[in-house]
Amino acid sequence: MALNRAFVKHHFKTGMYSSILLLRFFHRNNPYRSYLNASPSSEQSDFHNCISRLCTNNNDVKLALVQVKKMLTRDFIPAFSTCNLVLAALTRIKEYKAALQLYDLMLKKGVTPTIVTFNIILNCYFEFGQADKASQFFMKVQELGYSPSDVTLGTMVKGLCKAGKVLDAMEFFHINILLKGLSPNVVTYNTLLDGLCKQGPKEFKSAMGLYGHMVKAGVDPTFVTFNIILNYYCECGQIGSAFQILKQMDEIGCDPSVVTFGTIIKGLCKLDRVEDAMKILRRMMRRGHRVDVVLYNTLMAGLCKAKNVRMAASLYEEMLEEGINPDIWTYTTLVDGMCKDGLVKEAQMLFNDMEERGFSPNDITYTALIDGYCKEGNVPAARKLFGKILKKGHAPGLIMYSALIAGMCNEGNIDEALRCFLEMQDKGINPDDILYGTLMKGLLKHGRETEAMKLFNEMVEQDQTFNYMACSS
Repeated sequence: MALNRAFVKHHFKTGMYSSILLLRFFHRNNPYRSYLNASPSSEQSDFHNCISRLCTNNNDVKLALVQVKKMLTRDFIPAFSTCNLVLAALTRIKEYKAALQLYDLMLKKGVTPTIVTFNIILNCYFEFGQADKASQFFMKVQELGYSPSDVTLGTMVKGLCKAGKVLDAMEFFHINILLKGLSPNVVTYNTLLDGLCKQGPKEFKSAMGLYGHMVKAGVDPTFVTFNIILNYYCECGQIGSAFQILKQMDEIGCDPSVVTFGTIIKGLCKLDRVEDAMKILRRMMRRGHRVDVVLYNTLMAGLCKAKNVRMAASLYEEMLEEGINPDIWTYTTLVDGMCKDGLVKEAQMLFNDMEERGFSPNDITYTALIDGYCKEGNVPAARKLFGKILKKGHAPGLIMYSALIAGMCNEGNIDEALRCFLEMQDKGINPDDILYGTLMKGLLKHGRETEAMKLFNEMVEQDQTFNYMACSS
């Protein structure tokens, strides 16, 4: 009865259907019934169905785990497929330790695992940060006489690459796949290619060798393959080579994705070639690609960096006209760019619009506006905003304090700057060499050499390097 009441209470969370199935199962299978004499097929089917329902909802996965463990401890052996459902669900919600513990209990109680079970556990070890145990587990699976599936091999390659063991992944690929005459799919090739490219120039030759092997083996590259290589070229500033990849994609009829164009745009902006980046954007639109907020943000950041804030603002208006909603980084990029360009009034208007749309400013947004106020000599507005930040319960960081203190020093209000400096330290924020230099410069400018020397000695005690530029600029 207590069990029934518990499920009646819980059915609002698990769903009525799941609760009824569980009640039905437990009515037939009370603790005093002999499971060994009963026909297991219908009971296993009922149990599997309700566990399957529970596992579809992340909030109910732990309840499914409790029920499976309860059945195992009562010597009712659920089907291996039922256990696999729970193992997969636990992995999905990142409960890796619980999954490994359930696996141990399954073996102890005589549940026969399948290759699917092993694949889940293998992935668990990798996601749990235990790459070495994963490798040992793979060897053990083979010793037990199981043949690894494509998923098993792909999981090993992906897990080793994710763990930063790219060369081990290459060795595994060679020994366990190529030498055994197996045909890896494009996903496995892409995983290795990505891992090698992320190692930088030292492994790029190996990456291109792998790409050549893939093509020779008759595995057609996908847009993901090209994106990986293209991203490497853009990260290294080899934009000409990136355009060659784009041309190659066109030649073989592989339509570039939004990610492809986004990577090129980011690479061009990184090299201050914003006009070329804009051409890529227009090319995307002509091809009917949906441009997202990330691409617009990348272009706006590039334009702001190139001191073309007006064009960035126009792009923002275009984005709104296209029906694309801005995000916090859209506003942060534009507010920062406008303040650095002296357009503080426009930045304030955009800041107000951001708050009206329900966005909460972050440290960068606040700091940009405070710095903008201070640089145009409007320290009172900076103080007012800083006070508003504190009232909201937002904890200012070093950069925000530094911007305000620099404004106070430039205004000549050294005492207030020192109070702000001490307040910052009381909150556990350690000053850097630039802030020390800013304060010392302010003290020296007003003939307070003794205090400047005291601050210098404090800086030395904190193992900070003297920043001559901050003190003399």
